[in-house]
Amino acid sequence: MQASAWLPGYLIGPFTYTGTRHDDPNDVIPHDDRRELRGGRLLAAWLDHFDAREQNSLDTWVTSAPGAPGAKPKPDASPGHVVHYYLDTSDCLGSLWAWEEITRRLGGSLQ
Repeated sequence: MQASAWLPGYLIGPFTYTGTRHDDPNDVIPHDDRRELRGGRLLAAWLDHFDAREQNSLDTWVTSAPGAPGAKPKPDASPGHVVHYYLDTSDCLGSLWAWEEITRRLGGSLQ
């Protein structure tokens, strides 16, 4: 079960691992050089998260402006900032596949 529907803010889509977001004026550092993404690569290797790809990421726009309780966030509300999330981490710490060779290759153990 994924809980991405309950993430705070306005959903703006996945992020890329290279370049910057064209729709985020605060995104001035190329993603190739961002510490959190380089650290994420290290954590993915440590946790055996082999499916860490752009489609399994999500950015949201979180506004700092006060709004009505329970109101839907507005994409153009300002001030605010973009928050980055990793999704679909179900493959971490190994996985079990129908073929023994693939299971071992992707970090699983048959014992």
